[in-house]
Amino acid sequence: MHSFENAENYKKKKDNWQQLQVFFERRKIPIIIKSTDSLILNENDVTLEFVRQIYTLLTERQLLPPIKLFEM
Repeated sequence: MHSFENAENYKKKKDNWQQLQVFFERRKIPIIIKSTDSLILNENDVTLEFVRQIYTLLTERQLLPPIKLFEM
C-alpha cells in the first residue's frame, strides 16, 4: 500500500480503491466493494453501503435506518 495517493484524478482514485480491495481480500476482511466506479461517483448509495460495512466490522453492530422526522 506504499503507492496509495491522495488525488482528485479519477484514474488514481480508481487505482486507490482497487488497492484497498486487494488489501481487504488478502487479509480476509469481509468488505465487499461491488463497483469501484459507483463508489467513487457515489452512485446508487454504494458509498453508504460501504460505510455500513465498515461500521459493522468495527463496532460489531448494525446501523439503524435513518429516522424520518417529518413527511413532505
